[in-house]
Amino acid sequence: MHKLPGFFFFFVLLLIGSCTGSKKLKDANASFEKNSVIALEKIKSQRVDFSSFNANANLDIKTAVFNGSANAKFRIVQDSAIWISISKLGFEVGRLFVNKDSLFFMERIQKTYGKFSFSEVSSEIGFELNYPFLEDFILGNPYLAEKKNAIKFLARDTILVFPELNEYFVQHSISSKDFKLRKTHIVDSATKTETNLTYGDYKELFEDQIFSYFRSIILDEKDGQETEVVIKFSKPELNIEKSLKFDIPDSYTLRKF
Repeated sequence: MHKLPGFFFFFVLLLIGSCTGSKKLKDANASFEKNSVIALEKIKSQRVDFSSFNANANLDIKTAVFNGSANAKFRIVQDSAIWISISKLGFEVGRLFVNKDSLFFMERIQKTYGKFSFSEVSSEIGFELNYPFLEDFILGNPYLAEKKNAIKFLARDTILVFPELNEYFVQHSISSKDFKLRKTHIVDSATKTETNLTYGDYKELFEDQIFSYFRSIILDEKDGQETEVVIKFSKPELNIEKSLKFDIPDSYTLRKF
């Protein structure tokens, strides 16, 4: 994988922006049986119901080119756009904007900006991306395949879900007690890149919506390099629309891969 000190930093911040949410189930185990169809329906029923989403976050990041902390603000309009502002020591250092087709970023310090299609980004990072995946990832909805999602039940109260996604192996670990997402393991068979995500610190937020305020992400590349991110969310809110302003100053220089 090519190293992208600027854009890769922003993309890592995008990936670690996942805020897991789910609806609270009352007596979830009372009528639950080890039936794949029923289990998948219960998992789908936990998807976050929202029109817009906002949250703040504290980030701790360790990569080959960056080791430190940052703050972020996340805003989403469902099925439309994702907006992220990154700040350091109280000053905004950049913004990221994502729509159905492309990703845009600008860096305040170097005064650069870029526009990339999902296919370009997917090729560069060694993982296939699209807008639905990113929105699900940020909201914490397990990303499921349209046609086939295999289910396996473990004795330790865990349901494993295996979406069929082309050349990628994806495994979601979900609690059979409350159907909350606990872990996601992703492997790119072509690049051998592995990503492991862990979710925790669930709290009730609004109208039985449950969010994970703690997240850890570890990205292992085939060359042995590792990216580790810890995220702690604060002040998440649903269905309150805020500005997604993303204006690139004329003085900024275009940046390419």
